Order: sequence, then structure tokens, then C-alpha cells
Amino acid sequence: MTLAPLVTPPLEPLSLEGIDCFVIPIAFGEMAGHGRARDAVREGFTRPADIDAAEVGPVERIFVPLWRIEGSSEAFHVGLTSMQRRTGGVQLLPTGGFKHLDRTVLVLARRNFPIDPSQRASIDLADARLAADLPVDELERVVPDVTREDAESVAHDRFRRMVAPSNALYAKIDVRIRSASMVWLPLYVVRYRYAGEATHGVPGEYHVAISARDGKLVSERRPPLLASLASRVRSLF
Repeated sequence: MTLAPLVTPPLEPLSLEGIDCFVIPIAFGEMAGHGRARDAVREGFTRPADIDAAEVGPVERIFVPLWRIEGSSEAFHVGLTSMQRRTGGVQLLPTGGFKHLDRTVLVLARRNFPIDPSQRASIDLADARLAADLPVDELERVVPDVTREDAESVAHDRFRRMVAPSNALYAKIDVRIRSASMVWLPLYVVRYRYAGEATHGVPGEYHVAISARDGKLVSERRPPLLASLASRVRSLF
């Protein structure tokens, strides 16, 4: 199976001058990581019944750049809710309150990259090493091209959504970004090509990515779920 290389230079590489850069060391062994990545392709009831016919590529180890952004969000809102009276009719009651959250969010630091662990992975800087102290092979290191400003804008929207009320007459939301750093997270990636029952024979390229820090599945693109489940159920009869 021939695949386009994952690690390619971006059109406009990002200058990292003045940015705190870290690397997460590999703690989940290569043999275990390769095995878990391959198993994640084929195991599980949500996989198509004919997944064994997929063309599976080799396990690739890459270091994916993520912006790690710490911040907080606060919200105060006032609203109304209705309550049915025992005597009939509807009574309007005031609602509202104050909410505060401290969070760390991850934002993928490479545009249009197919592997995105930002929604599932977690990064503790206590586990990290300074990038200058832990060099990464250029053939495995994905070069970032998303600026700090763009990443903070994405993080700002996420912080806001975390506390935004679903409906309110009045709402005031305040978001504060405290810090932002660049962190390279190591992954074991398996890409595969599938053109079976779940896609009606239409070929598609999919992947699973396992964190080389803790062995957890942090990114995946699979054949359509409902069609895969349907093919699995049909295979039982």
C-alpha cells in the first residue's frame, strides 16, 4: 500500500521565536504501540464486517504539534423559565447564576492535517521536556503553521462555549487566556484504505492514532458508523 508521506513541510512554516516549546517523551513502548494501533483498525463491533479486506499500511511514528492553551471563562446570565401551576395557567420564574471554569485546551498547530488528537488527548507539562533538550528526528516531526493568535482565537471560542447558557435574556461572558505553549505529542499512526460493504465499494483512506505517551486512542477516521454496524449485524445471520 503506497501512502503519501505524513511529515511534509508546510507552505509557510511558523516562526517559534519567543514561544515555549516542549516535547512529550515516548513512554508507551514501540512493540505495544504498534500492536495496539493495528488492533484498533480491525477490532470492535463498530468495524465493518469485511474490514479484514482493507489495505493496511505500516505503523508510522510521528510527533504532532499542538498549542496547549490555559485559560478561564466566567459567565453570568439571567433568564426565565415556565412552570405549570396546580390551579392552572403558567407561572414564569427567574433563572440564572454565575459559572466559572478553569481549563486547558489543545489546538492542532498544523492546518489541513489529517491526524488531530486535540479533542481526545491531554497534556500535562509535568510530563514534558524542553524541545531543546529532547530533539526529534526531522522525518518524524510535523512542522507547525498555525500562529499563536489563531490558536488563541480557537481556544477563546471553546472557553466561551463551555459556560455559555443555552438560552438567556441577558448573559455576560468573560474569557481570559493565561498562557500558550507549543507541545509535540508522539503518536503511533496506522493508515488504511477500505472499499467494502460499509462504503458501497467506494474507496476511502482512514486512520487510527495511538498516543505514544499512554497508549490511548486519540484520533481516528473510520468508515461510516451506521453502515459498519449494519454490515456487522448482517454478518451474524
